[in-house]
Amino acid sequence: MFPSSEENIAQLVSVCEVHCSAQTNRVASEKDWYAILQIGRIVDESTIKRQYRKLALLLHPDKNKVVGAEAAFKLIGEANAFLLDPEKKSLYDRRHRAFKRNVVPRSPAPQVYQSDRNSGSAHEQTRWRSHL
Repeated sequence: MFPSSEENIAQLVSVCEVHCSAQTNRVASEKDWYAILQIGRIVDESTIKRQYRKLALLLHPDKNKVVGAEAAFKLIGEANAFLLDPEKKSLYDRRHRAFKRNVVPRSPAPQVYQSDRNSGSAHEQTRWRSHL
């Protein structure tokens, strides 16, 4: 591939990743600022700054003419400002942990259908119920 094409693909992918993170990774109805910057939750300030600079170079509207690049650039700017504010970050992290504790999906209990209850021996039915 031509070098310019590879660069365009990287720019397009970066724009898509930022927008997808902003739309689908919600924490208690808030944007997932960590996902927008594409970093983990346990990071220091220098990691946040480094990742912001990396994405800013890819997404800056003067260098990236892909549709949505300017909006993605604004999103990473918001994420950077938010996560570099110790008070906002701390409150956000506490809310996120509380949200995760309250919304952890549990695996559904296996359901026994009427046809299952009527089939098999009494021993098999008892054995099946003991696993529930």
